[in-house]
Amino acid sequence: MRKFLLGAVATVVFVMGETSTAFAGGWAVVTVDPMPAPPTAGAPVEVGFTILQHGITPYSTQSARVIITSAAGERVQFAAEPSGAAGHHLAQVTFPTEGVWSWQIQPDWFPVQDLGAITVVAAPVTRAVAVTGPPLSPATSVTTTREVTEPMSWMIRVLLGAALASVVALTAAELRSTRRRVAA
Repeated sequence: MRKFLLGAVATVVFVMGETSTAFAGGWAVVTVDPMPAPPTAGAPVEVGFTILQHGITPYSTQSARVIITSAAGERVQFAAEPSGAAGHHLAQVTFPTEGVWSWQIQPDWFPVQDLGAITVVAAPVTRAVAVTGPPLSPATSVTTTREVTEPMSWMIRVLLGAALASVVALTAAELRSTRRRVAA
């Protein structure tokens, strides 16, 4: 019985030792370049990142990619190409819609690096406005067209104002109610 147990323990130790050797070197660290602004829905954004095998050695590959997933589960992948310094890669990523997306980088055969959540902003709303001036002469007139950007901030201000007014009204009503109870 002792020989059997010793043989089983030796086998387990050998298998564990071989397994850890087989998986040695199978990790990398991915660092993402800073983004100047949040991405805009529908507009391509350049995502740069560096892959360092064992956190030290630059690793360049044609098989790296950026993976984005919407809250609804829509998943899109974008290939990354080596660019610049050793281990540095660039991908042109387009988030289809605004909202919160999760994103990851698949650095070739290394484990996927989860980057958490990123908020994608809506594209600005624009409209063309035609401005016509007085005629320069009886035969000619000037028409100028320019783009006008309408941010959604006015809507946010209205909603915040309504919320603030509601809080003030409810507080005043509660104070009146409290004063009546105290006076009685």
